[in-house]
Amino acid sequence: MASIVIAEKPSQAQTYRTNIGNRYGEILSARGHLFELMPPDKLRPERWKEWSIGLLREGDEFYPSIFRDADAEKRYREIRERAKKADTIYIATDPDREGEGIGGDIIQQLKRDINWDGRLLRVLPLGEDKKSIEEAFAKAQPAENLRLLYQSYKARSNADHIYNLSLTRSASEALTPKGVRMVVSIGRVLTPAFGIVCRRELAIRNHVPRDYFHPWVQVQGAAGQTKLTHNPGEKGRMFDAAEAQKIADLAKDYKGPITVRKDRGKQQKPPVLFSLSKLQVEASRRFKWPVEKTTDVMQALYETHKVATYPRSMEVSLPEAEIENAPAMFKGILGLPFMAPVSYAQAGPVIRREKGAFSDKDLKGAAHSAIVPNVNTIKDWPAIWQRMNSDEQTLFELIARRYLAAVSPNRVYDATKLSIVLGGKDFSTSGTVEVSPGWHEAMGRAAKEAAGDEEAAEDDAGALPPFNDQDPVQSTGTGLQKLTTKPPPRLTDASILIEMIEAWRQVEDPQLRAILKETEGIGTEATRKDVVVNMKDRGFISLGKGSVVTVTEGGMALYNTLLKYAPKLLDVGMTAELEHMLNSIKSGEAKAAETVNKICQLAQDAIDGLIRAQQDGVILQGLTVKKGGGKPTPAMVMAAKSKAKREGKKSPPSGVLTDFDKCRAYLGELKPRGEGETGPRPASAAQMNFATKIAAEKGLALPDGIEKDSRKVSEWIEQNKGGSGAGAGAASSGPRPASAAQMNFANKIAAEKGLKLPDGIEKDSRKVSEWIEKNKSAGPAANGAAKTYTDGAPSSKSIGFAESIAARKGLEIPDYARKDRVALSKWIDTNK
Repeated sequence: MASIVIAEKPSQAQTYRTNIGNRYGEILSARGHLFELMPPDKLRPERWKEWSIGLLREGDEFYPSIFRDADAEKRYREIRERAKKADTIYIATDPDREGEGIGGDIIQQLKRDINWDGRLLRVLPLGEDKKSIEEAFAKAQPAENLRLLYQSYKARSNADHIYNLSLTRSASEALTPKGVRMVVSIGRVLTPAFGIVCRRELAIRNHVPRDYFHPWVQVQGAAGQTKLTHNPGEKGRMFDAAEAQKIADLAKDYKGPITVRKDRGKQQKPPVLFSLSKLQVEASRRFKWPVEKTTDVMQALYETHKVATYPRSMEVSLPEAEIENAPAMFKGILGLPFMAPVSYAQAGPVIRREKGAFSDKDLKGAAHSAIVPNVNTIKDWPAIWQRMNSDEQTLFELIARRYLAAVSPNRVYDATKLSIVLGGKDFSTSGTVEVSPGWHEAMGRAAKEAAGDEEAAEDDAGALPPFNDQDPVQSTGTGLQKLTTKPPPRLTDASILIEMIEAWRQVEDPQLRAILKETEGIGTEATRKDVVVNMKDRGFISLGKGSVVTVTEGGMALYNTLLKYAPKLLDVGMTAELEHMLNSIKSGEAKAAETVNKICQLAQDAIDGLIRAQQDGVILQGLTVKKGGGKPTPAMVMAAKSKAKREGKKSPPSGVLTDFDKCRAYLGELKPRGEGETGPRPASAAQMNFATKIAAEKGLALPDGIEKDSRKVSEWIEQNKGGSGAGAGAASSGPRPASAAQMNFANKIAAEKGLKLPDGIEKDSRKVSEWIEKNKSAGPAANGAAKTYTDGAPSSKSIGFAESIAARKGLEIPDYARKDRVALSKWIDTNK
C-alpha cells in the first residue's frame, strides 16, 4: 500500500515537492475549498428558487455539500483515485479552522464514495521553508485529535449559510421597492460591524462644537519661569468661561512653593509584534495603504519570497521555543541594508516572556504565532531583499524592525512634573528627558509614532526650568486657554478592522466583554477585510481619499430600520453570544446541531422584525447594488477566459461569463468611470502611442477623431497590428523593435550570466523573446553552473490585471513578461 499527501493549493503542493519530494507519498492538491454548501434554490427549487421572506431551513439536517466548480471536481477525482490505493493520508492543508475544513470535507467525501478507512494524519505547517515543512511532517498527529475543530467548522459554515442567506433574502424582499431588486446584505459579522461604523458616523454628524477652557498661571522663580495649567480631563471640562476664570483667579496673587516630582529611569516597553490586523492598520497609518494592498504584499513575503511567517495570524506573541532563534534573528536584522547600527548590538537580544514577545501562555495553544521574519531563510535575506519590489521591501522592513524592537532594551527616560495646588485645583506641567532610547533605535524614525508610545508623548511637554522641590515662586499672570471639542475621527477601511478586534469596547456586559476579548473581537483575520468590501459594494458606505469611510444615506436608513425592528442584528453583544456557542463545539461543551438550531432561532426572531417593518411600510432607497447587474462586456469575458486558462481550468466558475457582478468579482474591479461620465471613453495615451506606432510602421493613417473612442482604437489596433502596411505591399512592414522593458530584462540576464546580446537584436522583438527564453534558465557562461534566473513569477492578480488591460486595449502580453514580475510590472506601467 502507499500514502498520499493532500495540500491546500497548487503552490503549497509545489513547495512540499521541492522540500520533501515524495518521502510521504504522492503530493496532491486541492484549490482551497473543493466543496461548498448547496445553494437554497438547488436544495429546494420548488420553494426557494425565488427570493422570499423566511428561514431557509427544514428540520435539523445540515446543508449538503457540492463541488464548487468543474476544476474542483476534477481535483477531487484525482485524489479519490490515488486514495483507493493508499492506506495513509496526510492532510497538510493550512493549520487553521479553514484548512481543517478543506481537508475534512475531502476525507468525508472519500468515506462516502469509496468507504476509505485508512490511517489519517494531520500535518500542521507553520511556514513554507524546508525546516518548517520537515518538522511539520515529522510531527504529524492523528487527525482524530482535531475532530472537534472540524465539527466546529461545519457548524459555523452551516450556521452562517442559513443565517446570512435567510436574513439577506428576507431584508431584500421586505425592505426594498418592488422591481428594483436591491440586495440588502445581512450577516452574523457584517451587520454588527456595520452598526459600529454607523454609531461612529452618528457621533460625527451629531457633534456640536463647544468651547471649553483651561485656566493657567505663569510662575517665576530663581530657576526661571513656566506656565502651569489646570486640566481636569475630558469628564471635567469647563464650558463656562466665568467659572473657569474664577479658578484662574485663585492663582492671581500666588506666592509660595512649587512641588517638583521627578521619576528617574522611567521604563517603556516596546510595542507588541504584528498580527495581520495590526499590520494592516500600521501600514494604513504609516503608508496610507488600503487593507487589500497590505494583505497582498504580505502574502508575497510569505509565499513567494519566504521571508515572513504565516500571514493570517491573529496572535502577537511567539512560542517560547523561538527564544533559541532570537540571537540569529537579532543579528540577521541588524545586517539588513536598511538598518543602522544600534548602541546595544553587543549585548544581544532581550527576552521578554509573558505579555512580551515569547509566551506560550499568551498563545493559548494557537496554531499560528505573530508575524515576524522567517528565521529559516536568514542567510538568504540580503539576496531576497534585492529581488523584492519597493512595496515588499517597505513591508518587510516594517516587520523586521518590529521584531528587533521586541527584543531590544526598554526605552528609559526621566519624567518631571511641576505643580501647585490652590483651592483643591492642581495647576501643573510635565516634561521628559531621554536617558536611553532603547527600542526606539530599532524603530528608526518611526519610533515616535510607534504604537504604545502614547504614555511618553503625554509626559513630554519640552524642557523645564531646573526647579527644586519647594522652591519659592510667584505668579506673574493668569488666564484661560480656549479650546474647542472635536468630533471623533472618521474611520478608514483599516481602522474598521481594529474596531472589529476591539468590539468588546462596544458592550457593557462584563461576561460578553470577556468573550470578545478572548475571541479577538468579531470576524477573523481572513474575513474582516471582506466585511468592509461587502459594506462598500452594497452601497452602505463609501470610501474617500485615504480610504476614509462615510456612511451613505441609504446605509443610514438601513441602520435606523434595523435599530427599530431587529436591533439584535446590530448588537455586538449578540455576536459574542454566537461566537461563544460556536467555540463551545470546539471545546466539546456543545453539540454542532444544537448550536446551529439556536442560531437559526435568532435568525427567525430577526425575520419576524423585518416582517413588522414591511407591514409598517418601510421602504429603503439609495442602496446602489442590485441583483442581476447585466452581462459582462466582451473584454471582461475575454479576460475571464484567460484567467481561467491560467489557473488550469477549462472555463471560469459558473455565471462568470453571463453575469456582470460575478465577472467583475472574478476579475477584480477595474477603474470606474468618473462621476457623470457617459458616452465613449477616450483612448489612453499608451493606447494612442501603440496605434500611432503601428500606423508609422505600416504607412497607415489613423481615422479622424478616433482618439475620442477607446473601443474604436482597440478595434483599429486589432485589425492592423498584424497585417501589411498600405504602402508596403508586402505581407509585413518588417520585424517590430523590442520594447524598453524587454531589452532591460534581456540586458539583466546577460549581465547576470556573463553573456553578450547579438548585434542588432534590439530591432526584432521576436528574436529578443527567443533569446530570453533560451538563456533565462541557463547557467552563467563563466562556469557553467546550473543557476535558475528569475526575478520572481508574477502574482495571479498582476497577470489578471495585465490581461484586463490587454483585453481593453487590444494589446498582447509578451511571454517574458508573463514569467517575470518586474517585466510584467513595467508592461503594466507602460500600458495602463
